[in-house]
Amino acid sequence: MSHFHRFVSPLPGEEADSLMLPPEEAHHALRVLRLRAGEKVSVFDGQGGEIEGSLNPLGKREAEVLIEKRIHHTAPAVKVTIAVAWLHRDKALEDIVRRAVEMAVSRIVFWKGDHSQKKCAAPERWEKIALEACKQSGRMFLPRIELQESLDTFLDSNTAPLILALPDADPEQKAEISVHDQVTLLIGPEGDFSTREVALALERGAFPVHLGDCIFRSEVAASVVMTLLAAQLGVLGRHFSLRLINSDSGG
Repeated sequence: MSHFHRFVSPLPGEEADSLMLPPEEAHHALRVLRLRAGEKVSVFDGQGGEIEGSLNPLGKREAEVLIEKRIHHTAPAVKVTIAVAWLHRDKALEDIVRRAVEMAVSRIVFWKGDHSQKKCAAPERWEKIALEACKQSGRMFLPRIELQESLDTFLDSNTAPLILALPDADPEQKAEISVHDQVTLLIGPEGDFSTREVALALERGAFPVHLGDCIFRSEVAASVVMTLLAAQLGVLGRHFSLRLINSDSGG
């Protein structure tokens, strides 16, 4: 399949035959990537709309895309929310945003946990990271990113089934979770959930899930749960299977 450099912009109406790239995107195309006239590009709007066409530079600072094809992508059947307590390290939060985009998460919520050590407030930075992750990964839908003052506040507005990543969860208990069109993943901070928060989540019907014997960092636990769910939802394509063969110890 041909490789298209991807840009983001609001898309014009169906009657338009060209699109002017926003200044920042035009700069990236002309000065960073050094694309030339006629090169194939893709422009998407982050809400499922996409056009494919050829680049037409208009001087050194402006460029348009001559539209050749319009594509309307279907949103995921199940909308996934990842709700993570505020973490101490900004890079960890940024990693979660990138992985969430790659795993087709629809909504990212950072909430202040009882054990959170630092307030996080960088939504503009996260939105830029999400946008770059969309460009790199080929995802067509930008997730919504929110801040919540507490787990209580978030759960008051949550209507989806809750999956609670909990180190103390029973490893022998298999969670049977019924999902219609939305689901929420709940991840604690570096110091884990407080006893109060665990009780609150369970009271709201959360399904505690054990992630094995390894103690993960919060951002890794988030990535693990998002990946497991994406595999269940078919986001990662067809699964491969492994057939384990016991080797002959006698040679």
